[in-house]
Amino acid sequence: MDSSVAELNTYSVATIEYDPDHPSLLIPTDFAGDKTQVSSKPIVIHAYDFTVTSNVLTRPFQFYCSPEELGEASVYDLSNKDFLYCLKKVGLVPGSVTAAFNTDLGDLGQVNVSAQWTTRTLRFRSQGYYSKKHKEWRWTVPPIVLSRKRKQIIGWSHYVQNDQGSTSDRTVYSDLVIKKWNQLV
Repeated sequence: MDSSVAELNTYSVATIEYDPDHPSLLIPTDFAGDKTQVSSKPIVIHAYDFTVTSNVLTRPFQFYCSPEELGEASVYDLSNKDFLYCLKKVGLVPGSVTAAFNTDLGDLGQVNVSAQWTTRTLRFRSQGYYSKKHKEWRWTVPPIVLSRKRKQIIGWSHYVQNDQGSTSDRTVYSDLVIKKWNQLV
């Protein structure tokens, strides 16, 4: 959860990294304390749901990059070609906050603040089938692989595109569930 979010800022939700020099395997936990989790063995992600609920205009996105590209990949910038290269999924959460002011008394203090909450989910599912002709598994949508020969980092973030209301009224909740994954040991 990110509360008191500012306009035109990117907020990281979670990052999973493959680092062969890391001393331990990935033990999936809650990303609340440490937003980056590292594994010394390759990781294959077959399915995830990244849900964002917000009362501001927010763009949740998923990126897939190498360690050299992490600086550009983790900051939402459509004019950056490196960011666009690493961007894999993006969505739009059109939340808003409305404030009504009391003008009868000559005081412009806030009377009523109402938020329109909106929820969007970015989903990924790998799909495949066993080919009898080729006698092997074939992917129609391949899984996301973090390994030495491929990209090493996958991350989920959200970008607050427009703010409305005061800073204390703007809130973004996010939930990442990796439904199916395995670690090549």
